[in-house]
Amino acid sequence: MPGFACQPVTKVTPKATLGVRVTEFTAQMRSFYGTEPVAASGALVTGVNANGWAAIAGIQIGDVTTQLGSSSITDPATLNATLAGYLPGQSVNIIVFRQGAPLTLPATLG
Repeated sequence: MPGFACQPVTKVTPKATLGVRVTEFTAQMRSFYGTEPVAASGALVTGVNANGWAAIAGIQIGDVTTQLGSSSITDPATLNATLAGYLPGQSVNIIVFRQGAPLTLPATLG
């Protein structure tokens, strides 16, 4: 048809979600939580969606996420970037620091 331009179809790949709110884990927080040197960096969980994937896996407010699968988590940006490499429904181990010790939690991503 004259005047009609076709646009290429872009396939959108769904990205995995965990269902948490996180913030940067600052030096002041590390001192408060007493996590150095075990969890010198990570993403501090400040909220967990009720009945969401993180809640089902056992992630709690106050956990410090330090690893997702084989990737180290140093801050909220690396957590989001790492999640972007997964698809909904994939299973992954998440390592969090809780009450003075690392804890491995198996999770299925949403």
